[in-house]
Amino acid sequence: MLNWMVIGICLSLAVAVQPLNRKRRALCPDTWANVPNVCQGASSTAYYFPHPNDAKKFMYCDSEGGMFIIQCPKGQTFSSQVQACLLPAPTTPAPTTTTTPAPTTVNPNPCRPNPSGQRTYHDISGDAIHFIECDLAGQMHLMSCPPRLQWNNLQKRCVFNAQPIQTTKAPIQTTKAPIQTTKAPFTVAPITVAPTTAAPATQPPASTQGPITGGNPCTQAQVTAGNLYFANPADRHQFIQCDLSGNMYIQTCPKNLFWDQSQTSCGGSFGK
Repeated sequence: MLNWMVIGICLSLAVAVQPLNRKRRALCPDTWANVPNVCQGASSTAYYFPHPNDAKKFMYCDSEGGMFIIQCPKGQTFSSQVQACLLPAPTTPAPTTTTTPAPTTVNPNPCRPNPSGQRTYHDISGDAIHFIECDLAGQMHLMSCPPRLQWNNLQKRCVFNAQPIQTTKAPIQTTKAPIQTTKAPFTVAPITVAPTTAAPATQPPASTQGPITGGNPCTQAQVTAGNLYFANPADRHQFIQCDLSGNMYIQTCPKNLFWDQSQTSCGGSFGK
């Protein structure tokens, strides 16, 4: 009997809890789903909007009217005034005696100084998913691009991965060294011609004719052909000279010279 009473009480509690759970679900809607798109019809300069149900989130609008829900970093809430996630206002702690640590070197803050007083954006070297946003107060915030997007520092916004990033290549300059050629001077060795003794051009006086073997070579055919000098078969030191009339004259070569019929002159190499 006691067991049946316990079972009845549990069933009654379960039936009573169901409406309460439905009420809680209605009071705690899903902050990631069923959120109206505030980017439709928004101005081209509006990119950030506060989340209607969660101060730790905000909506980001791209250039095509797409809306992305972004979570603020841990411990920060979105501020519509500065359009960024901020930490809570610091509280003044009780004064205590502390030792000041030695200063450490950190990366410079690109948000300070900010003389323009405008919101600026900067890329992170080696990281295409995150970027730095500087608010109007000069504070630096690490932001993340929505899924399937990456930061484009030229356009200062997150774009699709398929969109190429413009790069400029420095022109490659090549210089060809001039080819110099030097021609060696061409020297022609002088040609020394051994002097020859030609027969006198003037008709010499007739000399004593000795016996000539073979007869008078001064025929009309030889004279017409210009052959006016012949060897004397009887003496190598002499030669026969013909005039234009066909007369024959015996001439003597200079001392120690012999007649050379191939050169038609007296030379010194005969008989060597």
